[in-house]
Amino acid sequence: MARACFVFALLLVVAACNAKVWDRCTLAKTLLHKYKIPRWQLDSWMCIAFRESRYDSTHINTINTDGSKDYGLFQINNRWWCHNNESPAPNQNLCNVPCDRVLKNMDATVKCIKTMYAKSKNTWEPWITYPYCKKQDMTAFTKGCGV
Repeated sequence: MARACFVFALLLVVAACNAKVWDRCTLAKTLLHKYKIPRWQLDSWMCIAFRESRYDSTHINTINTDGSKDYGLFQINNRWWCHNNESPAPNQNLCNVPCDRVLKNMDATVKCIKTMYAKSKNTWEPWITYPYCKKQDMTAFTKGCGV
């Protein structure tokens, strides 16, 4: 019984490490340093992540009118960008990634965001929240983070 409890606790720790609500400054530093996001883009990335998920990598939005769902930190859509068994037709899967992977894997998430940005002619057009970001001082999302 003690062994089973230990294994269960270990699985919970592993799950918590892979999917989480990010601290604002930790996310900013991770995007900048680990993923080499250009500093001039970082405030946009941070604003989108905040407005889409409140920095929650496990967030799933299920209220899209076309029946699609949005997944993870940047709310990657399962009609256009990722794929799962709930993806409405026609599924494009333009990031070539399973939707559950963007919930758990930051490498997959960042790779998909870069794909989305590039396939949108280097714009933030895929995110409905971006016009709201443009209307505010986006430097607030990285202020005090030392980036």
